[in-house]
Amino acid sequence: MVARPIHKPQDAVLPASPSKTAFLAPDPYMTRAQVPEAGWRWTPLAVKAIWVVLWVTLLCRASLDRPLNALDDAGLPGLGLVINLLIVAFGLVAAAIAPRGIAIIALVAWLPYLAWMLVALGHTTNGAGGVRLYWQIVTLPAIFLMAAVCTASGPRLQTLLRIVLLSVAVPLAFALIQWLRHADDRTMATFTHPNILASYLPCVLAITPWMLKRGSGRRSPGYVAMVLLAAAAASLLLLGTETRSAWAVAALIFLLACVMVERKAFLLLPLGALVLLAPPVQKRLSDVSHPEEVPAYLVTSGEVVVDSYTWRKTLWRDALDASKDNRTWGKGLGAFNADSADFFSLNGATKQRWDAHSAYVQILYESGYFGVVTYLWLWLAIAAAATLQSLRGAPVAYPVYALVLTQLVIGYSDNILFYLTPNWYCWGLIGAFLGAGWARTQPAKGA
Repeated sequence: MVARPIHKPQDAVLPASPSKTAFLAPDPYMTRAQVPEAGWRWTPLAVKAIWVVLWVTLLCRASLDRPLNALDDAGLPGLGLVINLLIVAFGLVAAAIAPRGIAIIALVAWLPYLAWMLVALGHTTNGAGGVRLYWQIVTLPAIFLMAAVCTASGPRLQTLLRIVLLSVAVPLAFALIQWLRHADDRTMATFTHPNILASYLPCVLAITPWMLKRGSGRRSPGYVAMVLLAAAAASLLLLGTETRSAWAVAALIFLLACVMVERKAFLLLPLGALVLLAPPVQKRLSDVSHPEEVPAYLVTSGEVVVDSYTWRKTLWRDALDASKDNRTWGKGLGAFNADSADFFSLNGATKQRWDAHSAYVQILYESGYFGVVTYLWLWLAIAAAATLQSLRGAPVAYPVYALVLTQLVIGYSDNILFYLTPNWYCWGLIGAFLGAGWARTQPAKGA
């Protein structure tokens, strides 16, 4: 009897252009491109270490916002600082071992913004605030590179997406307790402010249509139920935050998903009209439709309380007037908060400091026109990378577009630059998709 050779699955030659519907399914496709091991023998171990830190961070960080802030307020910022140092350290390791394609994306997108923000830091009048803000900014490309390296080196994207969905569980439990105790309050769950929670939730909503359509080759009933449950929980929490900018971005994400993922979802548009009829939504939208314009002295004297949008517009106008002679270099990173005590006309005698409540106004005030250009370039470069990968056969355009849209829209009227936790989820997911997309577009081994 002649023994037949045993052919293992990994011995088979993979097709050069596998179907897009098989993207990231539990099959051998994602093993086609691996992070090169040549040059450093510890690369596989480094990737595993980065992966552990990444998934633990994305699983737990949404639950830690309030405890870490409480420690910071008590003068004990140690744990938060350790976490940030860990992210930056592993981000540097990821940068050292990243495939050339991933490194180029990170360099082209991030270098102009990081460099110009460093220039703005050099002439700031608020050194402590500027250093803290720049440190937060540096953690973002770090977590981006960590996620990209992990998904570029193996089929980890599906696991990472499920971890992000699971991260909603603890905030939801805290929100349920809050609703039972204080039903009329805006929902903040495990976060320190409703707007921060509202900036995190669209990241969850952005990935759910993609997961339902392309996220798994089998899409078992349990998998579909998990995704739908997470989407429902995130939507409920988002409604409770009463954050208008986040509502707007959720609507835009839904429309984008209808166009790019599943056009049958347009049939659900009437449900959006029902949401608009809800009393809390009507109340919040009426503030935008009928803004109050009153003299500043009536506000500072306490005779009139303006709505939040009118308050924001007054702050922006005062900031732009105060910085009109500093459009080239700006007034320095972190200067807005320190200077607002003097230029904000609604402050009165309190001399209270305020953040900008707009990424664009803050960047223009602190770093001038070129700061705004580098900020917009960052998002444009990321969207362009996703577009190029999609044209080459990796369907990552929709989720990356949706995540970019989240930041650009919420940044109009919120302090998104300071919202570290939502930014980590956003950049972790963007890195994960672009890393997996890079691997998907590499030539097949043996082809």
